[in-house]
Amino acid sequence: MSRMAIRQKVSTESTGGGDDTLSKISLNGAQVTSMLEVVERVGAGELPMEAAINILTTAFPIDGRHARKLMGGIVFGANKPAETSEAQP
Repeated sequence: MSRMAIRQKVSTESTGGGDDTLSKISLNGAQVTSMLEVVERVGAGELPMEAAINILTTAFPIDGRHARKLMGGIVFGANKPAETSEAQP
């Protein structure tokens, strides 16, 4: 999932996206950016999914079901940069 697709998903999920519970929540730009960083770290393989869900439910006014919905489609490590091997002189 691309960074732009992740940003759109976080923005949609965190600002409503049609769900009555989430539509009552109003998050500012910094909060949405923070959510995006958590989601991106899972995609980069830097943060396990369950840890990310715990962070989201602790830091933001969402429950586990909504956190899992937000993380839907994110695969741990899928966006991890390819390791480059540098030649040693």
